[in-house]
Amino acid sequence: MSDVLLSRYQIIRELGSGGFGDTYLAKDLALPGHPPCVVKHLKPKDTAPSALAVAKTLFEREAEYLYRLGKHDQIPSLYAHFEEGGEFYLVQEFIEGEELTQELLPGKPLSEERTINLLREILEVLAVVHKENVIHRDIKPSNLIRRKRDKKLVLIDFGAVKEIGALTVTAAGQTTMTRGIGTPGYMPSEQAQGKPRLASDVYAVGMVGIQAITGLSPDRLTEDPNTGRLLWHDRAQVSDRLANILDRMTHEYYRSRYQDASEALQALMSETEFSPPLSQVRTQVAYVPDVASKQSGGLLKLLKIVFSVAIGGLATGAIAGIILLNRPSSSPPVVFDTPTPTPTIEPTPRETTSPTPTPEPTPEVTVSPTPTDTPEAQVPDEPSPTPTVEPTPTSETPETTVATVLNPGTLVRDEPSPTGKILCPVRSVRTINTYGETNGWYKTDICGTMGYIHQSQLTFDRRSDAE
Repeated sequence: MSDVLLSRYQIIRELGSGGFGDTYLAKDLALPGHPPCVVKHLKPKDTAPSALAVAKTLFEREAEYLYRLGKHDQIPSLYAHFEEGGEFYLVQEFIEGEELTQELLPGKPLSEERTINLLREILEVLAVVHKENVIHRDIKPSNLIRRKRDKKLVLIDFGAVKEIGALTVTAAGQTTMTRGIGTPGYMPSEQAQGKPRLASDVYAVGMVGIQAITGLSPDRLTEDPNTGRLLWHDRAQVSDRLANILDRMTHEYYRSRYQDASEALQALMSETEFSPPLSQVRTQVAYVPDVASKQSGGLLKLLKIVFSVAIGGLATGAIAGIILLNRPSSSPPVVFDTPTPTPTIEPTPRETTSPTPTPEPTPEVTVSPTPTDTPEAQVPDEPSPTPTVEPTPTSETPETTVATVLNPGTLVRDEPSPTGKILCPVRSVRTINTYGETNGWYKTDICGTMGYIHQSQLTFDRRSDAE
């Protein structure tokens, strides 16, 4: 191989070598400053014309996937791909950082919280890959880089392109692969047999999680000879909820696993104690109707006492101070839930059309009715709010759907994607309003602003807007 490829990419040193090809650190001579890049050199095992033809088709297909996936911030960009002398080359973004192997040290298990966050980081990136129906095939700590500039995990070295190096022609003239792509310990049985699935990647992530919480590499773990189940629970400090998730991710039979990264991520967020980063947390105020009602009643009693012991301007000042302290903000609070309040939850402070039953002039406090000897009798005469204060769907959502959230802790995101920013969790089994569906995600205002919740977490009871 030449030291300079395409008169542009100058090889600096070898980063790694394997049966499928070699990887080099290079610099791009065509760009200012000659920035670093990574060159992957893929060498077909069989140089027969039929094998090379299949390799070329496979190479073009996988390059197309890598171009598309490289638009994601945590997947390396593909700069170029080309063929030269019957051999194939990929030029990718160089990621400066450390392999995850530097965090998963032998005999030094991570805490459950750190393990959950690590699984979340990996699954969020992998969900983007699975959305394109692409199987990574070689997820392991050395293929996850903790990027230096922002500490995010970057997923590298997609195994699919390695198929090119495994192609060979049989005696019957058929092109096939000589072996399964992947790494022993992180590769499930169906992948070793050359039949990988999206759930095969889920298995690999589960093995990384078990390695993190036990401090043991996969080759140090044993299996139940009767069931094939990995025996690791007694080697870790782990809750039953996380243990069950990891067991399902690494189940021997692929149909018993989560079928893709999105499903595994949803389960992880729903079933474990997860605190999102502060950058993802919105300031929110819980709405508690019962407490509000008690505060309203307490205020009326307090006003009676003030009127019985105060006179003139002193009483007026006390009333005004109490009302101002208990007056709601001019803008509605952001709430977790959106219950329908009854008409007597709290008075409407801004209403000025209600008559003042007391003969004393109190111009300073006309923003609210002045209590009399029977202040409770005034409540039915005040203007009542409309029976329903749920947000009115826009013209794009002509029908409201009442849905029941199945799992406490289900997350609502700002876009219809498992990688969207978390707006809030739904902390109990309850009904919510939804306003239309996009790719399996339903729009809801449960967080006080419009967000999306996945259909797998809902059951439905449809109703019309008129109701």
